[in-house]
Amino acid sequence: MIKSQVKKVVLTLVSLLIGSLLIWLTFRFTNINIEQILTQLKELNLAFVIFIPLTTFMTFLILAYRWRLTIQKLVPNLTKSKRFYVFYIALSDLIGIFTPRQISVLTTQSIVLKIHKVGSLSQGFLSALYNQFMNLFIPFILIPTSLSLMLGYISESLAIFLATLTLYIVLYLLRKWHNVLVNWLIQGYSFIKNRLSGNKNISSLSENTTKGTMFDQKFITLQFLLTLMLHLSLSLRNFLVVKAIGLNIPFSYIFAATVLVYLAMVLSFTPGNLGLMEWSWIGVLRLMNISAYDAATFALIQRFLVTLSIIIVFTLCVIFLWLDRTMKNGNAKS
Repeated sequence: MIKSQVKKVVLTLVSLLIGSLLIWLTFRFTNINIEQILTQLKELNLAFVIFIPLTTFMTFLILAYRWRLTIQKLVPNLTKSKRFYVFYIALSDLIGIFTPRQISVLTTQSIVLKIHKVGSLSQGFLSALYNQFMNLFIPFILIPTSLSLMLGYISESLAIFLATLTLYIVLYLLRKWHNVLVNWLIQGYSFIKNRLSGNKNISSLSENTTKGTMFDQKFITLQFLLTLMLHLSLSLRNFLVVKAIGLNIPFSYIFAATVLVYLAMVLSFTPGNLGLMEWSWIGVLRLMNISAYDAATFALIQRFLVTLSIIIVFTLCVIFLWLDRTMKNGNAKS
């Protein structure tokens, strides 16, 4: 037990060291320094900055609504309010500042449902895994269009048409072949669960899930559209950062870049994707012929503004929950 804890601490320190090294390399190879970043922060267009926390809240609302819909399919007698899910989505994002993003989401959502007796640990993990799968699915299918746009092989209007066509075709196929895709998801879940617990007898969850209505066509369609809204919201947040800095990059390019960076974060192992996210942004922006200096400026300021917006929104969630409970307790006493 002690050896396991020591190993986790060592791995955390190593990943933090790697992330810090990548940040140092960002400054080293892009000829940018702290003074320049501070100057850029002072010169930000506040008319765009003030809307960044709002887009973060929009993202949390979409994620919370999607998570709640998934849990409702697994646990029919659901009693928790929408605020419950928004709060824990915000908490998982806050934890994601200090841990790898994918791990923070899977761990938080799994444990929270168990602690609050909403569902079992397996149900929480499956719901989180399903939502993560949907998060990655849209960026994955848009890789060809996104890369073609950023490399200049197709025009902006053609890229929008191809992306729309791709999404429509994939949605149609999802509705037609969703049972096959669900089986793949369950198999992936089973594989991960086996590796984590060493227990090979988990077929009951697969059987119960595939026999239910969790993955019916209407549900799949709604989840797909909500996930598209999620990536549009994330892209809008990044576009606001672009406008706040004063860079001239169209929204369609930022959307393409956002989905590629999101995919790159799948294998991220540093706390808060430290360093890896910055270099991912620098890479995709360089594909659009953005200078290394401007790309690094965006990557670093985006990190700061998004992190700040997460903290602001989480703090507001805590305040509203506290006020809500205070008012309920006051009404109960009276």
